[in-house]
Amino acid sequence: MKQGILIENIEVDDLQELIKEAVREELSQHSDPNDPARKLLTREEAADYLGITLPTLRDYVTSGRLRCKRIGGRGKVFFTLEDIHSSLK
Repeated sequence: MKQGILIENIEVDDLQELIKEAVREELSQHSDPNDPARKLLTREEAADYLGITLPTLRDYVTSGRLRCKRIGGRGKVFFTLEDIHSSLK
């Protein structure tokens, strides 16, 4: 049986702000806005950059050909230009 977290006495707007801030903090650990090579790209942006489809991008990640950054364990997947360029060598 799954265990859940019960949140009481918090307004929806406050909860949304807490979540947004946590995501911003996590993303800031993996991205450097002053370094274009470390900018985080979404799956769609990375596939467009490489000129491939999303299924091919997934195959590249699964096979180890391309590294990705996962935010929040099984959360969103991001790519850096640095990792994309390394995979092309």
